[in-house]
Amino acid sequence: GLRCVGVRRNGGNTEFALTRPGKGVARWTAGRVCEGLTDFQEDASGTFFALQQKLYYWPLHEVSPRRWWYSSLPQWMRNHSDDEAEPQKNRLLLTASGEPFGYPTAHFARPDALRDPRNAFYAFWEGRVYISPAPQGVAGLQACLLPAAELSQGQEAEIRGRATRAGLK
Repeated sequence: GLRCVGVRRNGGNTEFALTRPGKGVARWTAGRVCEGLTDFQEDASGTFFALQQKLYYWPLHEVSPRRWWYSSLPQWMRNHSDDEAEPQKNRLLLTASGEPFGYPTAHFARPDALRDPRNAFYAFWEGRVYISPAPQGVAGLQACLLPAAELSQGQEAEIRGRATRAGLK
């Protein structure tokens, strides 16, 4: 079977990165820098719910109560979290025991998905990670910085040169 090594939200779509076990996993996870997360607190003030309402409005009568917990990201990782200026940076991934945890970019989650308590969600927002359901019983939560997906100018030039030499253009 295939193993999920990444998941991200891109506009209205959810993209899953699947690979075969073995060398594929090592290749797709190379370059990740991960740190453990601790000290989760309940978002009793409703900060995250207010953010969800702002970015993906739905009538309050359609919302089922869902509790959220948050933890601060390591200082060096905070600039990679989503924010008002860039609400989908897609540079961070939440893992539990090395596997992707839940549905990403929960600040854009649909109200019908939020109703099902079996679904796990997370979001990296303004230096914090928000998760639901509660982190108790979830082992090894880590925030992982993913390598940049863009090619360097040198890599791009090398690929263009190979394509030209192969008669592709």
